[in-house]
Amino acid sequence: MAFNSKSRTENALKSSTMAIIEVVSNSLLSFIYRTLFIRFLSSTYLGLNGLFSNVIGLLSIAELGIGMCIKFRLYKPMGDHDVEKAGQIAGFLRRVYLIISLVILILGIIILPFAKSFIKNPEEIPSDVNVYIIYLLFLFESFASYLFTFRFSVFSADQKDYLYSFYRVGGMTLKYVIQMIILITTRNYTLVLASGIITFLIADIVFSNWIKNQYKEIFAVKTPLSKVERREIMDDTKATLLHRIGGKVLDSSDTILTSKLIGLTITGFYANYYMVSAVISKAINSVMGSFVSSLGNAHYKMTTDERLWLFKRLLFANLWLGSMFSVCFFVLIDDFINIWAGPGMLLDGFTVLCISIKLYLSSNRVILGSFIDGCGLFVKDRYRSLIEAVFNIVFSLLLARRFGLAGIFLGTLASIALTEFWREPYLLYKYEFKHKSISYWLTYAGFAALAVISTLIIRLIFNSLSLETSNLITWIIKGVIAVVVFNAIHTVTLFPTKEFKFYTNLIGNKFRKKA
Repeated sequence: MAFNSKSRTENALKSSTMAIIEVVSNSLLSFIYRTLFIRFLSSTYLGLNGLFSNVIGLLSIAELGIGMCIKFRLYKPMGDHDVEKAGQIAGFLRRVYLIISLVILILGIIILPFAKSFIKNPEEIPSDVNVYIIYLLFLFESFASYLFTFRFSVFSADQKDYLYSFYRVGGMTLKYVIQMIILITTRNYTLVLASGIITFLIADIVFSNWIKNQYKEIFAVKTPLSKVERREIMDDTKATLLHRIGGKVLDSSDTILTSKLIGLTITGFYANYYMVSAVISKAINSVMGSFVSSLGNAHYKMTTDERLWLFKRLLFANLWLGSMFSVCFFVLIDDFINIWAGPGMLLDGFTVLCISIKLYLSSNRVILGSFIDGCGLFVKDRYRSLIEAVFNIVFSLLLARRFGLAGIFLGTLASIALTEFWREPYLLYKYEFKHKSISYWLTYAGFAALAVISTLIIRLIFNSLSLETSNLITWIIKGVIAVVVFNAIHTVTLFPTKEFKFYTNLIGNKFRKKA
């Protein structure tokens, strides 16, 4: 069969473009859905939604990182057009994910009797909601998703993420439309949740079967991996086990701790801020993270210096994009929530600052994380995520007593600063690039300083113009000002850099070709 033979640049650009379309369309639909949700239900339902999404998310610890270890091994045979080896790996991946889905189901059923214990005050639970049924619906969604993951992994390893994004646009559109119809007609949270899960499950089945037909030769391979290769995968999995556990605990702990320590209503308030920050994170991850398959291919095809220059270019774009969205989030989010959901659902300024800094840190490590995964360096970072998760829980519990909701996020920021913030660049530069990481830190510090300066100047302009946001038009004007000012400051400051000239030349060449 013919694997993807297009260049890494072409594949990455296609994936990035389609990822932007996916994020924009899904974000618009999500916003419309969330608006209707708030109108017809309440913030307490949002709190339940966020809580159980994160509780069930913790169960994917059962995946143990083995999927990442196996998928990493697909890059080379697919790059070498080795159907037999790719088929052996895909077959092993299928069997592994089947076991994982069953483990998640069993663990989820074991936790079922304790579903209410994650809620500080059970009296906040709406009278028309059965917590156990809601929990089981989220559990079923997680269980079913793993049944098709092995086929999606093959598709991704062949650098065809842009087609996967196209499918997800269609699937999510259908899901949201059906959910909104049921929400408006029934105002029943359980039915709304169930309809979305069933709709997307059907879409997964259809797309999974299409992938199966596209890669018939791979999925037809029945030869198992050798014992040596299986042992190597399991050794890597042991190395990433703690990484996986720590990462999942870190991802899910903020919402769970908020529900347990603060309450469902405040969890619902945070859910609105989280929705916007999640859209931003997803946008950046979709655009920048779409390079990960290409990076896995580049790891085998490019020299060390070529990979370092590729990283510097992508890091520059990641920092620019992540900084811009984080700054705009901080200066615009309260006005947006006020217009959209009302002043009664605003969080205090210090908490918003903490959320914004967390968004900044996570948004600006996408390319760094993609290189770590694409180059297989996750096996060298086995203890970091677990330590980070322990720090996060301990610090959040301690600081929540003093600072409330803000303390939970302060705990997260402290755990990030003490672990992944310095650890990942150290690993990448030492083992992949064979260089000191000083150039990374200078670049990062420069962008951080520009982000602070941009924020202060944008706030100063807002105050001098007396732009009090009371309607959407004024908010859009403020948004345009924020984007223009941010990019003007960065352009003036960074235009002499090698990376800036690379992108201006790239854009200029594109326009010249079209002309």
